Amino acid sequence: MAAENPYIKHIEVSGIKLDVDMERLQDPRFSYVMGKLTDDELNQFQKLTWVNRMFDTLFGDDSYKIMCQMADQHGGKLTVAQWNDFFGDVLEAVNAKN
Repeated sequence: MAAENPYIKHIEVSGIKLDVDMERLQDPRFSYVMGKLTDDELNQFQKLTWVNRMFDTLFGDDSYKIMCQMADQHGGKLTVAQWNDFFGDVLEAVNAKN
């Protein structure tokens, strides 16, 4: 049996089970995107584009699948506010596991 990756945190947020690779949080692209989100010169659409890049950096190919699971929990619809709240809850859950 292969040893489990110590950088993977198994969490559950809003009923969705996730395996978060903590090394991705150390990825400079993640920090770069976080900085873009505080750039007052960007409009909301530009910031949303950066948010999606941040999700892809953290969740990889699972981003869309996670969004679909969340939409299923909300009658087939997912708002930006729900997605942002979910992401905040993920970061909180990951920090709690450190």
